[in-house]
Amino acid sequence: MKLFDQIKGKIIGRNTNSGDAQSYQSNMATLVGVQLNTRFEKPSKAFPALMTNTNAAGYLFGFHLACAQSIYGRNADKCLSEIETSYVELFGKPAGRALFLQIDIDREKPGFQSGMLQGDYEMCALIESGDPPSGLKGLLELDLRQVDPSMNALSKFEKVIATWDREQARMALAVLSEITLGDRGPLESIFGKGAKSQEAIRHLQVGHLRVLMSTIEEITGESI
Repeated sequence: MKLFDQIKGKIIGRNTNSGDAQSYQSNMATLVGVQLNTRFEKPSKAFPALMTNTNAAGYLFGFHLACAQSIYGRNADKCLSEIETSYVELFGKPAGRALFLQIDIDREKPGFQSGMLQGDYEMCALIESGDPPSGLKGLLELDLRQVDPSMNALSKFEKVIATWDREQARMALAVLSEITLGDRGPLESIFGKGAKSQEAIRHLQVGHLRVLMSTIEEITGESI
């Protein structure tokens, strides 16, 4: 049998049992890895591109969610728990946690929602017809030329914030998005419409603020 037919057989018609989690993680490792291995040595190398490509991040989540729902139904807590575990296994603990945290920040963005719909569609097409997915590869290839040295700073930053409290990490990422990308959406999703970065900064611990400011300087090349 072809690879995708084998995976399809594992997903379709399953009842939830103790083996489902292992099967889910294995399926996602294969399905995501196949789409990344033509460009990246291993999935973790795709982290910088996924952090800056909202469409691709949305695809990754939609793809994961559709597969999880096919196994666990509408049990949202179980689905999200398994998705977070899959992200960690695919990208490593710091990067996987950072990508998972970023979902809350990006979820209402049109680009993320568009990618999420595509990921959902391709997983459903795989389950129903055995059609091999390729959307993640395509979305990342379109964005790869935009990845620049500033991604090194972002990569270091995600490793640090993975050890922080969840809300501290969310606020730091929101400030980073507003200052470096001009995107106020993440801030407004936390503090409400019209929120400014100063509001989040006031809530950050001193040590966390220092890390954030240093990262912004590395990305922008300007002293804060």
